[in-house]
Amino acid sequence: MTTSTRGDRLDAGSATLAYDDVGGGDTVVFVHSGITDRRMWDPQVEALADRYRTVRYDLQGWGESRATGEGTHREELLALLDALDLDDVHLVGCSFGAGVALDATLERPERVRSLTLVGPTVGGHDYEEPTDSPVWDGVAERYEASVEAFEAGKFRAAAEHEVALWLVGPEREQAVVPDPVREWVTEMDEAALRREAAGRREDASDLDPPAVERLPDLAVPLLVVVGEYDLPSVHDAVERLVGEVPRVRLEVVDATAHLPSVERPAAVTALLAAFWGGLPEGTT
Repeated sequence: MTTSTRGDRLDAGSATLAYDDVGGGDTVVFVHSGITDRRMWDPQVEALADRYRTVRYDLQGWGESRATGEGTHREELLALLDALDLDDVHLVGCSFGAGVALDATLERPERVRSLTLVGPTVGGHDYEEPTDSPVWDGVAERYEASVEAFEAGKFRAAAEHEVALWLVGPEREQAVVPDPVREWVTEMDEAALRREAAGRREDASDLDPPAVERLPDLAVPLLVVVGEYDLPSVHDAVERLVGEVPRVRLEVVDATAHLPSVERPAAVTALLAAFWGGLPEGTT
């Protein structure tokens, strides 16, 4: 079946989720990062929709999605799968969205054929950068500048500082990321920050025990993608995933930071297609 639904809404119980459902074939569900929205997956959807059914959505509190009650992102992702009658999906999450995808997979592994985590958040992992880290000064400077601007209501400036921290990374100069890419992510992040200031529902993972304590239980095939210049704390989380998950493959994307699928979309899309194509038929 080939679908072509863009900008539709569905009831996920505690949220109304905006989503796109395009293409035909095996189903891929994309979950975006905390400084973007579902548009971050534009390049992947464009490249894959002729071979895969691609579903992407805005998390509650981002983009065009709205909270309607109390719930978690994990529950809302699973509700989206229910509403669209999706099983045996290739689930892909980036950064904050990777944590949502991981939690959902740990709770309902039978719904997921494979899991890909890009620059992953892992629930329960300590992401505090040590003060003796070689990137500490750059991380602290950009983070503090973002918080100060946000609290002053200067959302564009706050987004620019967050993009400098996450998309560019503290080890690189701004110019390494082309202006149109920085502007695109800044626009998405500014919108997300405005939503946060307006009162986005707080939504920390309540998975108990947290994901970091359950990694050996993750039975589905896992692809971990991380940028060469991502933060040390993220690389630490990646090392733990690679060391503890039974069926795992690691890919480091050269010359990228926290959002390799945005910086080098064709390279990451090729990694995804190769990973899925190498899975045995009926993999669960």
